[in-house]
Amino acid sequence: MGRSRRGDNHFSDDEEHIPALRAGAEASWSLGDAQMLQASEGSRRRKASGSRWNCKVIFLMVLFSITALVVMVRWFESSDALSWWWSPAHSSYTLMDRVPLVELGGQYTLRYKHKKSGAEVMAILQHKEAPDDKAFGVSFRTVPTNDKGCAHILEHSVLCGSAKYPVKDPFLHLLKSSLQTFLNAMTYPDRTVYVVASRNSADLANLMDVYLDAVFKPRCVTPDAQWVLQQEGWHATVASEGNYDYDDPGEGEGDPGGRRSLLEREELVFKGVVMAEMKGAMSDPEDRLEQLGQGLLFPDTTYRYVSGGAPDAIVTLNQDEFVDFYQRHYHASNAQLLVSGTSDDIQEALDQAAAYLDSFTARDDLRKATRIPYQAKRYTSAVTKSAPYAADEDGDDGYMATWFWLLNDKPWDQVTEMAWAVLDMLLLGTDTATLQFALTQSKLGSDVIGGGFSNYMLQSKFGVGLRGMAEGSDVDKVEGVIFSTLKTIVKDGFHPEEIESAVNTVEFLLREENTGGTPRAVDRILAVLNKWNYDMDPWTALQFEDALSGLKDSINQSGSKIFQTLIQEYLLDNTHMAKVELVPSSTYAQETEEKEKQTLAMLSKSLTDEQYESLVEESMALIVLQSTDDPPEVVAAIPTLTLDELEPKETEYDSLLLENASRTGVTVLTHEVESSSGIAYVDFGMDMSTVSFQDIPLIPFLAELMTQTGTASMTDAEFNRLVGMHTGGVYVQDSVVPVRSTNRDDSEGFVASSESYMSSKLFLRGKVTAGKVTKLFDIYNELLNNANLDNQDKAVSLLKETIAELRSDVQGSGHHYARLRIGARYSVNGFIAEQMNGVSNIQILSEILMTAENNWPVLLNRLENMRRAIVGGHREGMVLNLTGDKNVLTSIKSAVIVFLTTQLPPEDSSVEQLQDFSASEHPWVGPALNGMKESAPLIDEAVVVQSQVSYVGKGGNLYLPGEKVPGSAAVVSGFLQTGYLWETVRVKNGAYGASASLNRDSGTFTMLSYRDPSNIGKTLDAFDGAALDLMAESVTTLSQNDGAAVANSVIGAIGKMDGSALSPDDVGWISLTRWLRNESPKLRQQWRQEMLDTKLVDFVKFSEQLSSLDSPSVAVVTHQSAVEKAGGINWKIISLP
Repeated sequence: MGRSRRGDNHFSDDEEHIPALRAGAEASWSLGDAQMLQASEGSRRRKASGSRWNCKVIFLMVLFSITALVVMVRWFESSDALSWWWSPAHSSYTLMDRVPLVELGGQYTLRYKHKKSGAEVMAILQHKEAPDDKAFGVSFRTVPTNDKGCAHILEHSVLCGSAKYPVKDPFLHLLKSSLQTFLNAMTYPDRTVYVVASRNSADLANLMDVYLDAVFKPRCVTPDAQWVLQQEGWHATVASEGNYDYDDPGEGEGDPGGRRSLLEREELVFKGVVMAEMKGAMSDPEDRLEQLGQGLLFPDTTYRYVSGGAPDAIVTLNQDEFVDFYQRHYHASNAQLLVSGTSDDIQEALDQAAAYLDSFTARDDLRKATRIPYQAKRYTSAVTKSAPYAADEDGDDGYMATWFWLLNDKPWDQVTEMAWAVLDMLLLGTDTATLQFALTQSKLGSDVIGGGFSNYMLQSKFGVGLRGMAEGSDVDKVEGVIFSTLKTIVKDGFHPEEIESAVNTVEFLLREENTGGTPRAVDRILAVLNKWNYDMDPWTALQFEDALSGLKDSINQSGSKIFQTLIQEYLLDNTHMAKVELVPSSTYAQETEEKEKQTLAMLSKSLTDEQYESLVEESMALIVLQSTDDPPEVVAAIPTLTLDELEPKETEYDSLLLENASRTGVTVLTHEVESSSGIAYVDFGMDMSTVSFQDIPLIPFLAELMTQTGTASMTDAEFNRLVGMHTGGVYVQDSVVPVRSTNRDDSEGFVASSESYMSSKLFLRGKVTAGKVTKLFDIYNELLNNANLDNQDKAVSLLKETIAELRSDVQGSGHHYARLRIGARYSVNGFIAEQMNGVSNIQILSEILMTAENNWPVLLNRLENMRRAIVGGHREGMVLNLTGDKNVLTSIKSAVIVFLTTQLPPEDSSVEQLQDFSASEHPWVGPALNGMKESAPLIDEAVVVQSQVSYVGKGGNLYLPGEKVPGSAAVVSGFLQTGYLWETVRVKNGAYGASASLNRDSGTFTMLSYRDPSNIGKTLDAFDGAALDLMAESVTTLSQNDGAAVANSVIGAIGKMDGSALSPDDVGWISLTRWLRNESPKLRQQWRQEMLDTKLVDFVKFSEQLSSLDSPSVAVVTHQSAVEKAGGINWKIISLP
């Protein structure tokens, strides 16, 4: 594997001499070769004298030695067996250790210690040919001593300007103008982590530069930047903040002008970004259960505090405490730096970090002061806590309870940790896992909760519980189920196939390393900190081979005994546990709001007139600062790429299309990737167009049910074991996407469509090692030909669980459901998506639940008809999607042929000829258009939930059907999100987030706020001001600096579109979706080029379009009091069933 010359000087203190010598040695390679040839010919002629011959011999020997050295060097550079000489190095660091990891394909981890500061740097040396993103991070061990959320507020605040980049929000500028694939910061209970990633080395260097300055030289702890704590943390201000005019002198005696409200003592409110975030978090009952349980388990350590901050405690944090926390925790001696990339990337990280670390002197006392002691297991019996949570008046959410155990009070060996990961799978990993099944079958609640096994802190814990219990007395019954089930396992053990299934599932997850969209390099960095944060060897977090082998040996020797022992020792005999119960209260939300009002009233009462006036003036000054643009020359100093450094071509993936494969009518798509680790990803899709439109909302439920009720020859438990033993997972997924009409020419680009054309398919999706692909096809065969949906108990249980999860999700991710409600009003595809996944789906499933409980045969018949319509559909509507590396795709060919020719379900001869849905209207379109008139009219809606914050959305048709949607619109949309909306909705109004999104298929544009504490009307006013602000920006900021702001917006938009390196299964799925949508490479390239060609005039055009947004409408997810305060809006109120 090649290495950079910058890394060749590890053993040298003279960093300039060795590279020069090595360059000379390389030059001697060809020179030495020529000299040897000449000497050989001279010796044959016998013309040289003895003395000259001796000199030549010596000279030749030297040349030969140098040549041999160069050969060896180049061998090392081209191989993975690298020597110590080739580790990236720097005179400020000592290389502590260098460990090859078989788990990472032989990639190395390197650990350095900065000589002066004591900071450590952990590097993962990637193969140069690896497609992974490159990543960099800085972590500080942060240990809260109260609930004020100082660690969390600092995480936000250090990114609000630094010594080198004194802008208000360099983080925002990076979002706007980089190719970042990950740009974030995270507060854990015991550490704060700042992580960036990019696929571009120069871009990563820019991101590192800004982040290093942010964490080591932030403005927020300087005397002139106390506004940062007010903005990101909290401040008290008047409810009508921003409406004062201090230049108004009044109109004579008795009229104080701009000071009127100061004298009248207007009502105060709390604002702040973290304040809003934590109000939203505390509105989630499961988050509250987790926090209360953790506090009880760790009564003596930092884990008893809310690291994110409790809202009522956040408002007591002052600037002195804020600065003190920074100084005690953000010293280099308490820092751990991480980088994953090539040798050049690592060298760059070492160079940049040294520029900051060199200014620090080691402080061992600081690192020791943040050391976290083990919590002793000192409870002799379980501790309990009961607390209210905000529920609807009818109390349908029910009682919730979770039981938590503190597992270890000293370090575990790796085999024990691996055993717990497998035990977690055995207990809760599937619907038929022993404890999961017992709780579900008890019918005491709607959904199993608790999180199971977690090990991201110093000590591991285990949690399990149930929500949706009808009576408080059911809590004790659930406890009985939990303990009786655990005792039975200890007595009887697990079935050998259960164990094999669980072990295989965990092993598959580890080997595949599918991070679910997070860049793999970022995931590894975060995983490393699970050990390194506690001063353990960092690479152990990435190792699993020895632990897995040790666990398998134990299982081979004693079967289930290791798991029975763990349950007995750490659960049944462990009295250091906590039981937390949440009791539904229809008044809790109002009581919480009233408590805050009382706090504010007391604050106001305690202030003198001068203090009150000072408070208001500080708030006004903050608004002025937030509204003032950073100086252009300061913004220009933030490093960025240029447009020339962007990849001009859209990424395309190798795909092979085979229609009527093996004369079955089925289309086969294959996607060859560089490496898939021996895994085949297999998707089998079937057309759903013959499913009745009225049954569309049931499709996700049917998809879930198909893998949970067993088959004609297997129980659900047997089926799940079969899947676990032989595959990496099997699930069913629906896909409904718009299809580009064949009547459209690619040169037209993307055109807003009425979406008469669409593809609707149901996919069986699975992954398996190539050698077991026949097992996967056997499982597909069972699902297709022998499915057994006749399981009323399972159907009822699944419906309750789904409804409970959706209700909870609406409360915590209301912006997603607001976007779906808006989209349903403007396009057929949007309407169908909302019916299947939105608030409407909750309403429909609640009705279906009543049918399932009271008239099961009717629902069963409906589900069977849907399944038959899908499975028995035309073969021409079926597609087999295969993804893997060359060896994998070659090895599975014969199994694919067998599946296609012998295992497909028989066609239903009564089904009409399948239509070409890129040329003819889909059968669902007509009913959908009628449904939109009845169920999704253009009116403003408020979905009322129990929450302390709101999610506000507004949207409409930016482009009407038939109008071209240019790629430049994606650039401008991104500019709005990271510019005006961020600064207005997030920074000024205090929401945790804001977004703008453009649907290039329908032409719909939507603006949303996230965890928004502001008055709904104020947020809607901000949305309404977007077009005017964009026009103003077009003639000011965007027209300055030779178009730099426009160029940066293009860079940011391209980075967002390209995203991180795709996993093999994502490559296959995205390629399949492109084919289903009938999108050509030419069309995608045109969209990219339109983005790259964005000019100032495109911002002006977008502003004009937005100012005349067609038929705009509003959807919010909020609490009742917020609806009442938002006067002037004729709401349609929607209450969740």
